Amino acid sequence: MATERFNPLNDFLFLKVMGEKGSEEQLLAFINAVLRRAGDKRLESVEILEDRAIAPDILGIDDPLHRWATFFDKNSPNELIEEVVKMDTAIQKAQDRIAFVTQDEAALQAYEMREKAILDWNSAVGYHTREGRKEGRREEKVDIARKMKARNMPIDEIIDYTGLTEKQVNEL
Repeated sequence: MATERFNPLNDFLFLKVMGEKGSEEQLLAFINAVLRRAGDKRLESVEILEDRAIAPDILGIDDPLHRWATFFDKNSPNELIEEVVKMDTAIQKAQDRIAFVTQDEAALQAYEMREKAILDWNSAVGYHTREGRKEGRREEKVDIARKMKARNMPIDEIIDYTGLTEKQVNEL
């Protein structure tokens, strides 16, 4: 097993593992686990069209869905991943497929670029969320100061309660 644990939920890697011809067994096992189909209710086959057919609860490691959830969780410890891989041949094939795909330099580069893009996106969203909250708090202070000023409250109290400067209060 590779020393680095690749994120199987990375959309590029997920497509390589579950959405290409030759991936039918692990895709079918995953779908059956998600749908909780067992025995004669299991789906028997799946066909991947144009290599694009990809359109946890805590039940214990014996549950196929939990095994898949464990496999897809990048934070799962390697020992647990190894156990899940040993228990489920479809997950083993998915793990083998990851190992195969990531040996290709271009595929590995595409995977890493996608991971970086996701991190960059999440970072930007976090930044803009924080900035939006700051702006909202500032607008709230201004609104409170306007109301206090409309009630002819002393400027020093408005400054004290809102944290605005005297100049900001006077400009309202």
